[in-house]
Amino acid sequence: MMMMMMSSKINKTQTLPHRAEEGGSIAVKCRFYLSGSRKLFCKEKCENGNILVETSDDAAQNGRYSIKYENSYNIMYVSITQLKQSDSGRYRCSLDKHWWTVGNDDFELIVTEGEFLLTVRTWLTSSEQHCMTSVLDDRYRL
Repeated sequence: MMMMMMSSKINKTQTLPHRAEEGGSIAVKCRFYLSGSRKLFCKEKCENGNILVETSDDAAQNGRYSIKYENSYNIMYVSITQLKQSDSGRYRCSLDKHWWTVGNDDFELIVTEGEFLLTVRTWLTSSEQHCMTSVLDDRYRL
């Protein structure tokens, strides 16, 4: 299931959280006032080791993470596939022009355990849960 959300700023330091289920995908729309050439998608701040995708092109992918930039509207779509609970946290879309940052758009992601798996686990014994989870992981998670 692909969820599409728009990053909504309350003020410069607070953002509305986006929720998605484990195993699913999410795409977030980030908006900027000015255009830029270097696009970054980061977990937390865009510093060493936190950069998930970096490109000067209008689209790029790095494993489960991707960027798509629409220059005419100054909009960047960022996405994560095959979500894990460890993906929960703060993310940043960043746009740079030459040697300075044009803007940042931050959002928070909360990944919850999938509803289907929660339902299945309620009526299975402990050993059956392990077996069923393994089957579901092999079948429904790429």
